[in-house]
Amino acid sequence: MSGANIADPEVIRIFRRRLLAFQQTCTAALGGSAGDFVRVQDWLQSDQQGYWKKQIGKREELYQAARRTWLDAEAEVRASHNSRGIDKQSSMEERLLMERARRSRDEAEEKLAIVRRWLIRLGQECGPLIHQCRDHDLALHDMSAKAVARLDQLADRVETYLDLPSSTAPLAPSSPAASESPSTGGA
Repeated sequence: MSGANIADPEVIRIFRRRLLAFQQTCTAALGGSAGDFVRVQDWLQSDQQGYWKKQIGKREELYQAARRTWLDAEAEVRASHNSRGIDKQSSMEERLLMERARRSRDEAEEKLAIVRRWLIRLGQECGPLIHQCRDHDLALHDMSAKAVARLDQLADRVETYLDLPSSTAPLAPSSPAASESPSTGGA
């Protein structure tokens, strides 16, 4: 077992303050991580999920409008071929616009699917992590409280030990010869 040469109990008190600062930093980090998980989950659920649902609706409407435009252009092209007119030769532009609108709608559906997958994953994986963070925080708090109490005891003991020799008066001589003063000298 090793020993320590402590000349001042203030060393223990400084370590005690640093231990408390460490415990507060850990508590903030562990509590902050649980808060971060909850904030991300809320953001995904309330903001992102709602946003992408609305985007799917808007983009579906745009796709349907582009599809109707393309169908009308197709009908016009067929009618112009049957009548041998020069009205409409191709519906390619409308088809490209419809395909762009379809891709945009599909992209929004994929984004919503990603948001839902992350919500499921966060629910499955982050729930246990949040509980572990809280458990570690409680354990750290309990161990720190015990350590701080122990450090207080050690500081008090060191202080008592260091004050003991200086607080007692010098001992009276124990032998009768030592108690005689040199001026009286025995004669």
